[in-house]
Amino acid sequence: MNKALNEIFIPILVESGKRKLAPQIIFAPNEICSPRQTRNVSPWTNALYINLSPKLYAVAISPDGKPFILKGGINYPLDSGKYSIHYVSREQRQAIIPKVSETTTDGAQVSLELIINYRVADPVKALEVEQPVESLIAFIKADLQEYIRSRAYDEILGDTAMTQIDNSLVSRYIKEKHNNRHQLSKLFFIADIVVKERTGDPKLMEIRENYQIEQRQNTATRELTNQKQVLEKKLAIQEADIKRIRAEADAKQQDIMRKMELQNMQLEKARADLQFRQDRMQRALEAVTRAFSSSYPKDPREVEIINQLLHELGSSATLPPVTADNHGTSTNGTDAESGTQRLDSLTDKLLHWLDHKSS
Repeated sequence: MNKALNEIFIPILVESGKRKLAPQIIFAPNEICSPRQTRNVSPWTNALYINLSPKLYAVAISPDGKPFILKGGINYPLDSGKYSIHYVSREQRQAIIPKVSETTTDGAQVSLELIINYRVADPVKALEVEQPVESLIAFIKADLQEYIRSRAYDEILGDTAMTQIDNSLVSRYIKEKHNNRHQLSKLFFIADIVVKERTGDPKLMEIRENYQIEQRQNTATRELTNQKQVLEKKLAIQEADIKRIRAEADAKQQDIMRKMELQNMQLEKARADLQFRQDRMQRALEAVTRAFSSSYPKDPREVEIINQLLHELGSSATLPPVTADNHGTSTNGTDAESGTQRLDSLTDKLLHWLDHKSS
Protein backbone atom coordinates (compact mmCIF):
# COMPACT_ATOMS: atom_id res chain seq x y z
CA MET A 1 0.00 0.00 0.00
CA ASN A 2 2.78 2.47 1.02
CA LYS A 3 4.72 1.62 -2.12
CA ALA A 4 1.73 2.41 -4.31
CA LEU A 5 1.19 5.71 -2.48
CA ASN A 6 4.87 6.58 -2.88
CA GLU A 7 4.65 6.00 -6.62
CA ILE A 8 1.79 8.49 -6.74
CA PHE A 9 2.96 11.21 -4.34
CA ILE A 10 6.75 11.25 -4.84
CA PRO A 11 6.55 12.50 -8.47
CA ILE A 12 4.20 15.23 -7.24
CA LEU A 13 6.72 16.09 -4.50
CA VAL A 14 9.57 16.25 -7.05
CA GLU A 15 7.65 18.52 -9.43
CA SER A 16 6.67 20.79 -6.58
CA GLY A 17 10.23 20.93 -5.27
CA LYS A 18 11.74 21.76 -8.67
CA ARG A 19 9.52 24.82 -8.96
CA LYS A 20 11.03 26.27 -5.79
CA LEU A 21 14.26 28.29 -5.87
CA ALA A 22 17.32 26.94 -4.13
CA PRO A 23 17.92 28.82 -0.85
CA GLN A 24 20.55 31.57 -1.04
CA ILE A 25 22.28 31.90 2.31
CA ILE A 26 24.59 34.80 3.07
CA PHE A 27 26.91 33.90 5.92
CA ALA A 28 28.59 36.40 8.21
CA PRO A 29 32.43 36.14 8.34
CA ASN A 30 32.26 34.13 11.57
CA GLU A 31 29.36 31.89 10.48
CA ILE A 32 29.29 28.65 8.51
CA CYS A 33 25.86 27.32 9.50
CA SER A 34 22.37 28.78 8.92
CA PRO A 35 19.63 28.87 11.56
CA ARG A 36 17.35 25.87 11.78
CA GLN A 37 14.57 25.39 9.28
CA THR A 38 11.81 22.86 9.93
CA ARG A 39 10.54 20.53 7.21
CA ASN A 40 7.87 17.87 7.62
CA VAL A 41 8.15 14.41 6.03
CA SER A 42 4.73 13.01 5.25
CA PRO A 43 3.93 9.35 5.90
CA TRP A 44 2.36 9.36 2.41
CA THR A 45 5.77 9.88 0.76
CA ASN A 46 8.46 9.18 3.37
CA ALA A 47 10.57 11.51 1.24
CA LEU A 48 11.94 15.04 1.21
CA TYR A 49 12.94 17.07 -1.85
CA ILE A 50 15.84 19.53 -1.41
CA ASN A 51 16.63 22.12 -4.04
CA LEU A 52 20.28 22.64 -3.11
CA SER A 53 22.85 25.20 -4.27
CA PRO A 54 26.34 23.81 -5.06
CA LYS A 55 27.69 26.33 -2.53
CA LEU A 56 25.86 24.65 0.35
CA TYR A 57 25.64 21.45 2.32
CA ALA A 58 22.26 20.49 3.79
CA VAL A 59 22.36 18.75 7.19
CA ALA A 60 19.17 17.35 8.67
CA ILE A 61 18.39 16.23 12.21
CA SER A 62 15.86 13.41 12.17
CA PRO A 63 12.98 13.13 14.63
CA ASP A 64 15.08 10.73 16.72
CA GLY A 65 17.88 13.34 16.97
CA LYS A 66 20.42 11.83 14.55
CA PRO A 67 22.17 14.25 12.13
CA PHE A 68 22.85 13.25 8.52
CA ILE A 69 23.65 14.91 5.20
CA LEU A 70 20.89 15.49 2.67
CA LYS A 71 21.61 15.34 -1.02
CA GLY A 72 20.20 17.72 -3.60
CA GLY A 73 16.99 16.36 -5.08
CA ILE A 74 14.81 13.62 -3.66
CA ASN A 75 15.84 11.99 -0.37
CA TYR A 76 14.07 8.66 0.15
CA PRO A 77 13.22 6.71 2.25
CA LEU A 78 12.91 8.80 5.41
CA ASP A 79 10.91 8.28 8.57
CA SER A 80 7.90 10.54 8.77
CA GLY A 81 7.99 13.46 11.18
CA LYS A 82 9.61 16.89 11.65
CA TYR A 83 13.18 17.41 10.51
CA SER A 84 15.45 20.31 11.46
CA ILE A 85 17.54 21.40 8.48
CA HIS A 86 20.68 23.54 8.58
CA TYR A 87 22.54 24.82 5.53
CA VAL A 88 26.33 24.78 5.85
CA SER A 89 28.78 26.70 3.65
CA ARG A 90 30.93 24.48 1.42
CA GLU A 91 32.88 27.37 -0.21
CA GLN A 92 36.51 28.13 0.57
CA ARG A 93 36.62 30.95 3.09
CA GLN A 94 39.30 33.37 4.19
CA ALA A 95 40.08 34.79 7.61
CA ILE A 96 42.69 37.34 8.62
CA ILE A 97 44.47 36.60 11.87
CA PRO A 98 45.32 40.06 13.26
CA LYS A 99 48.84 40.79 14.46
CA VAL A 100 49.94 38.41 17.17
CA SER A 101 52.89 39.71 19.22
CA GLU A 102 55.13 37.55 21.36
CA THR A 103 58.70 37.40 22.69
CA THR A 104 61.19 35.08 20.98
CA THR A 105 63.57 32.74 22.77
CA ASP A 106 66.31 35.40 22.57
CA GLY A 107 64.13 38.14 24.10
CA ALA A 108 63.05 40.11 21.00
CA GLN A 109 59.51 41.25 20.27
CA VAL A 110 58.02 39.87 17.02
CA SER A 111 54.56 40.32 15.45
CA LEU A 112 53.02 38.14 12.72
CA GLU A 113 49.80 38.61 10.78
CA LEU A 114 48.33 35.68 8.81
CA ILE A 115 45.73 35.00 6.13
CA ILE A 116 43.99 31.63 6.51
CA ASN A 117 42.12 29.88 3.69
CA TYR A 118 39.88 27.09 4.94
CA ARG A 119 36.68 25.19 4.16
CA VAL A 120 34.26 22.86 5.87
CA ALA A 121 35.30 19.22 5.56
CA ASP A 122 32.47 17.57 7.52
CA PRO A 123 29.23 19.61 7.66
CA VAL A 124 27.75 17.37 10.37
CA LYS A 125 30.54 18.47 12.71
CA ALA A 126 29.46 22.08 12.17
CA LEU A 127 26.39 21.34 14.28
CA GLU A 128 28.44 19.70 17.03
CA VAL A 129 31.05 22.45 17.65
CA GLU A 130 29.96 25.64 19.38
CA GLN A 131 31.17 28.82 17.62
CA PRO A 132 33.35 26.83 15.20
CA VAL A 133 34.96 29.75 13.31
CA GLU A 134 35.78 31.65 16.52
CA SER A 135 37.27 28.45 17.95
CA LEU A 136 39.40 27.88 14.84
CA ILE A 137 40.78 31.44 14.90
CA ALA A 138 41.40 31.33 18.66
CA PHE A 139 43.41 28.10 18.33
CA ILE A 140 45.43 29.49 15.40
CA LYS A 141 46.26 32.62 17.43
CA ALA A 142 47.45 30.43 20.30
CA ASP A 143 49.51 28.31 17.89
CA LEU A 144 51.07 31.43 16.40
CA GLN A 145 52.02 32.72 19.84
CA GLU A 146 53.62 29.38 20.66
CA TYR A 147 55.45 29.40 17.30
CA ILE A 148 57.04 32.80 18.08
CA ARG A 149 57.87 31.88 21.69
CA SER A 150 59.66 28.69 20.62
CA ARG A 151 61.97 30.31 18.03
CA ALA A 152 64.82 32.80 17.87
CA TYR A 153 64.44 36.20 16.24
CA ASP A 154 66.57 35.27 13.20
CA GLU A 155 64.44 32.18 12.51
CA ILE A 156 61.36 34.38 12.08
CA LEU A 157 62.68 37.68 10.67
CA GLY A 158 65.99 36.65 9.06
CA ASP A 159 69.56 37.54 10.03
CA THR A 160 71.91 40.38 9.12
CA ALA A 161 72.96 38.51 5.99
CA MET A 162 69.38 38.96 4.70
CA THR A 163 68.75 35.22 4.71
CA GLN A 164 65.35 34.48 3.17
CA ILE A 165 62.80 32.97 5.54
CA ASP A 166 60.66 30.07 4.32
CA ASN A 167 57.05 31.12 4.93
CA SER A 168 55.94 27.51 4.69
CA LEU A 169 57.50 26.87 8.13
CA VAL A 170 54.68 28.79 9.82
CA SER A 171 52.08 27.08 7.63
CA ARG A 172 53.37 23.58 8.38
CA TYR A 173 53.55 24.28 12.11
CA ILE A 174 49.96 25.54 12.37
CA LYS A 175 48.58 22.79 10.11
CA GLU A 176 50.26 20.12 12.24
CA LYS A 177 48.78 21.63 15.39
CA HIS A 178 45.35 21.82 13.74
CA ASN A 179 45.46 18.21 12.53
CA ASN A 180 46.05 17.04 16.11
CA ARG A 181 42.75 18.59 17.26
CA HIS A 182 40.21 15.83 16.79
CA GLN A 183 36.98 17.80 16.44
CA LEU A 184 38.23 20.89 14.58
CA SER A 185 40.45 18.96 12.17
CA LYS A 186 37.43 16.90 11.09
CA LEU A 187 35.26 19.99 10.79
CA PHE A 188 37.73 22.28 8.94
CA PHE A 189 40.34 21.66 6.28
CA ILE A 190 43.02 24.39 6.21
CA ALA A 191 43.94 24.84 2.55
CA ASP A 192 46.57 27.54 2.84
CA ILE A 193 48.28 29.87 5.31
CA VAL A 194 50.00 33.04 4.11
CA VAL A 195 52.19 35.33 6.20
CA LYS A 196 50.72 38.76 5.46
CA GLU A 197 53.14 40.81 7.57
CA ARG A 198 56.19 40.34 9.78
CA THR A 199 57.23 43.03 12.23
CA GLY A 200 60.40 42.86 14.26
CA ASP A 201 61.68 44.65 17.35
CA PRO A 202 62.20 48.33 16.33
CA LYS A 203 65.37 48.72 18.40
CA LEU A 204 66.88 45.53 17.05
CA MET A 205 65.93 46.46 13.49
CA GLU A 206 67.70 49.83 13.90
CA ILE A 207 70.83 48.13 15.23
CA ARG A 208 70.86 45.71 12.30
CA GLU A 209 70.30 48.46 9.77
CA ASN A 210 73.26 50.39 11.19
CA TYR A 211 75.33 47.23 11.11
CA GLN A 212 74.51 46.67 7.43
CA ILE A 213 75.48 50.28 6.60
CA GLU A 214 78.78 49.81 8.44
CA GLN A 215 79.41 46.56 6.58
CA ARG A 216 78.87 48.27 3.22
CA GLN A 217 81.24 51.08 4.19
CA ASN A 218 83.86 48.59 5.32
CA THR A 219 83.54 46.73 2.03
CA ALA A 220 84.05 49.94 0.05
CA THR A 221 87.09 50.84 2.19
CA ARG A 222 88.60 47.39 1.62
CA GLU A 223 88.09 47.70 -2.12
CA LEU A 224 89.78 51.09 -2.11
CA THR A 225 92.68 49.74 -0.06
CA ASN A 226 93.07 46.79 -2.42
CA GLN A 227 93.15 49.16 -5.40
CA LYS A 228 95.83 51.23 -3.72
CA GLN A 229 97.90 48.14 -2.90
CA VAL A 230 97.67 46.97 -6.51
CA LEU A 231 98.87 50.38 -7.71
CA GLU A 232 101.75 50.41 -5.25
CA LYS A 233 102.77 46.91 -6.31
CA LYS A 234 102.78 47.84 -9.98
CA LEU A 235 104.83 50.98 -9.23
CA ALA A 236 107.30 48.89 -7.22
CA ILE A 237 107.66 46.51 -10.16
CA GLN A 238 108.29 49.42 -12.51
CA GLU A 239 110.94 50.85 -10.17
CA ALA A 240 112.59 47.43 -9.93
CA ASP A 241 112.65 47.21 -13.74
CA ILE A 242 114.31 50.63 -13.94
CA LYS A 243 117.00 49.62 -11.45
CA ARG A 244 117.63 46.37 -13.35
CA ILE A 245 118.00 48.27 -16.63
CA ARG A 246 120.47 50.65 -14.99
CA ALA A 247 122.51 47.77 -13.54
CA GLU A 248 122.64 46.06 -16.93
CA ALA A 249 123.57 49.35 -18.62
CA ASP A 250 126.56 49.86 -16.29
CA ALA A 251 127.95 46.50 -17.30
CA LYS A 252 127.78 47.09 -21.05
CA GLN A 253 130.60 48.28 -23.27
CA GLN A 254 131.35 51.91 -23.98
CA ASP A 255 129.43 51.78 -27.20
CA ILE A 256 126.32 50.65 -25.34
CA MET A 257 126.92 53.33 -22.64
CA ARG A 258 126.20 56.03 -25.19
CA LYS A 259 122.90 54.39 -26.00
CA MET A 260 122.17 53.99 -22.29
CA GLU A 261 122.70 57.70 -21.71
CA LEU A 262 120.05 58.36 -24.30
CA GLN A 263 117.81 55.79 -22.64
CA ASN A 264 118.33 57.47 -19.26
CA MET A 265 117.01 60.71 -20.69
CA GLN A 266 114.01 58.87 -22.04
CA LEU A 267 113.48 57.12 -18.71
CA GLU A 268 113.53 60.45 -16.88
CA LYS A 269 110.72 61.62 -19.11
CA ALA A 270 108.84 58.35 -18.44
CA ARG A 271 109.37 58.84 -14.69
CA ALA A 272 108.04 62.39 -14.92
CA ASP A 273 104.99 61.12 -16.80
CA LEU A 274 104.57 58.36 -14.26
CA GLN A 275 104.82 60.84 -11.39
CA PHE A 276 102.21 62.99 -13.07
CA ARG A 277 99.94 59.97 -13.37
CA GLN A 278 100.60 59.08 -9.72
CA ASP A 279 99.69 62.60 -8.65
CA ARG A 280 96.47 62.45 -10.65
CA MET A 281 95.67 59.04 -9.19
CA GLN A 282 96.48 60.21 -5.65
CA ARG A 283 94.18 63.19 -6.14
CA ALA A 284 91.44 60.84 -7.34
CA LEU A 285 91.97 58.51 -4.35
CA GLU A 286 91.73 61.43 -1.95
CA ALA A 287 88.46 62.53 -3.59
CA VAL A 288 86.99 59.03 -3.23
CA THR A 289 88.17 58.82 0.39
CA ARG A 290 86.52 62.16 1.09
CA ALA A 291 83.29 60.91 -0.48
CA PHE A 292 83.21 57.79 1.69
CA SER A 293 84.05 59.76 4.86
CA SER A 294 81.23 62.22 4.18
CA SER A 295 78.23 61.92 6.52
CA TYR A 296 75.84 63.10 3.83
CA PRO A 297 73.63 60.43 2.27
CA LYS A 298 74.84 59.35 -1.14
CA ASP A 299 72.56 59.68 -4.11
CA PRO A 300 72.68 57.48 -7.21
CA ARG A 301 74.58 60.08 -9.29
CA GLU A 302 77.35 60.35 -6.70
CA VAL A 303 77.66 56.57 -6.44
CA GLU A 304 77.84 56.37 -10.25
CA ILE A 305 80.70 58.92 -10.35
CA ILE A 306 82.59 57.03 -7.61
CA ASN A 307 82.19 53.72 -9.48
CA GLN A 308 83.43 55.31 -12.74
CA LEU A 309 86.38 56.85 -10.91
CA LEU A 310 87.35 53.53 -9.29
CA HIS A 311 87.08 51.85 -12.69
CA GLU A 312 89.31 54.53 -14.24
CA LEU A 313 91.85 54.12 -11.43
CA GLY A 314 92.02 50.41 -12.18
CA SER A 315 92.40 51.12 -15.89
CA SER A 316 95.12 53.73 -15.28
CA ALA A 317 97.00 51.32 -13.07
CA THR A 318 97.19 48.76 -15.86
CA LEU A 319 98.58 51.19 -18.51
CA PRO A 320 102.28 50.48 -19.28
CA PRO A 321 104.77 53.29 -18.63
CA VAL A 322 105.49 55.78 -21.42
CA THR A 323 108.53 54.58 -23.36
CA ALA A 324 110.35 55.44 -26.57
CA ASP A 325 111.85 53.39 -29.38
CA ASN A 326 115.47 53.60 -30.63
CA HIS A 327 114.59 56.62 -32.75
CA GLY A 328 113.33 58.64 -29.78
CA THR A 329 109.63 58.30 -30.68
CA SER A 330 107.40 57.97 -27.60
CA THR A 331 104.92 55.07 -27.39
CA ASN A 332 101.82 54.54 -25.24
CA GLY A 333 101.66 58.30 -24.69
CA THR A 334 98.24 58.74 -26.25
CA ASP A 335 96.60 56.13 -24.00
CA ALA A 336 98.23 57.57 -20.87
CA GLU A 337 97.23 61.13 -21.72
CA SER A 338 93.63 60.22 -22.53
CA GLY A 339 93.42 58.08 -19.37
CA THR A 340 94.76 60.95 -17.25
CA GLN A 341 92.30 63.36 -18.81
CA ARG A 342 89.38 61.05 -18.03
CA LEU A 343 90.69 60.59 -14.48
CA ASP A 344 90.98 64.37 -13.98
CA SER A 345 87.53 64.97 -15.41
CA LEU A 346 85.87 62.42 -13.10
CA THR A 347 87.85 63.70 -10.08
CA ASP A 348 86.73 67.28 -10.80
CA LYS A 349 83.11 66.11 -11.08
CA LEU A 350 83.29 64.30 -7.72
CA LEU A 351 84.97 67.21 -5.93
CA HIS A 352 82.48 69.65 -7.40
CA TRP A 353 79.65 67.36 -6.26
CA LEU A 354 81.08 67.10 -2.72
CA ASP A 355 81.66 70.87 -2.47
CA HIS A 356 78.10 71.49 -3.65
CA LYS A 357 76.65 69.08 -1.02
CA SER A 358 78.71 70.57 1.83
CA SER A 359 77.80 74.16 0.95
